[in-house]
Amino acid sequence: MTYKIETISIISYFFIEMGDAYAQYYMGTIYRDGRIVIPDAENAKAWLEQAAKQNLSSAQYALADLLLSNVLTAQDCEVGWRWMRAAAENENCAAQYRMGKNALRTGDKESAVDWFSRAAEQGSQYAQYMLGKLYLQDVQSEKAIELFSMAASQGNTYAQYFLDRQDQLHHPSAMLAATRLFRSLSGMLQDNARKQVAPGMHIDQKRRRELMRKRQTLGIRGSIQDETYNYSQSM
Repeated sequence: MTYKIETISIISYFFIEMGDAYAQYYMGTIYRDGRIVIPDAENAKAWLEQAAKQNLSSAQYALADLLLSNVLTAQDCEVGWRWMRAAAENENCAAQYRMGKNALRTGDKESAVDWFSRAAEQGSQYAQYMLGKLYLQDVQSEKAIELFSMAASQGNTYAQYFLDRQDQLHHPSAMLAATRLFRSLSGMLQDNARKQVAPGMHIDQKRRRELMRKRQTLGIRGSIQDETYNYSQSM
């Protein structure tokens, strides 16, 4: 452990002297994720901010994600959304998707379409799926099918659901209601998985794999015990 700490100190000095944005970003993720060192949100924020100010989009997104998280020592939603926009304008696909979701939340459909379109063009299956749903709401079935096909080819199960029922797309409200039902069922499975894992305890590997297969089938991502933000959570 002493060797690891000394290594971090040497690398830290190199980062400060050279001002390398990628190195600063990596250092920020080390403190954020608790790799090698104890997780430290304040140190993570400081390193990520240095890299973000050098216009590194991955650092801008990571910083925004940290500021918008529930980590109280780092939380700052106003600044977080400013960095999220900066990352999105800097062509960060994940940030563009998040901006699209936020635009939908605030009722700005036009901006949502714009952000989802930019992320979809970069190959985001989640943006492709969301954009397909928006086109479906506007009764533009051909565009919706094209986007669902792109998302499904990357393994998006929700998009595949629509493709399997193309003949019903002339009733978009019913189809969209069905996906909301699927989402509710996914949430029920998630809650059930959590109940089966008592705090501070672990389940056996066979049971874990079984639960993970079920979750993946329903499009749920992340660990069983700890749900973190991911694209599919908000579909």
